[in-house]
Amino acid sequence: MNFQTINLEHWNRKPYFEHYMKEGKCSFSITANVNITVLLEVLRQKNIKLYPAFIYMVSRVVHSYAEFRTSFNEKGQLGYWDQMNPCYTIFHKEDQTFSAVWTEYSSRFFAFLS
Repeated sequence: MNFQTINLEHWNRKPYFEHYMKEGKCSFSITANVNITVLLEVLRQKNIKLYPAFIYMVSRVVHSYAEFRTSFNEKGQLGYWDQMNPCYTIFHKEDQTFSAVWTEYSSRFFAFLS
């Protein structure tokens, strides 16, 4: 995965970045009701579970916007990754524990749905 550094001095988002990094540290969340009836039917027909489809859909949105891939690299430099691989948990029924796993991102998931 490639990391593109952002030159903070020439970045049009610099004032906002500095505000939220220094003064307005916050978090946010959103809750929305989304009708997924049609999606569930298509997934059932293709024998695909909702959870992996959901992980893919979120990953696809993340890959559509560099702003969602903005981060710091191991050197502490600000930038964005050309690709991000989703990390998520899976539940083990046998011992009631979770494992964190990752999957390499691929834009081809929806090929299975068509």
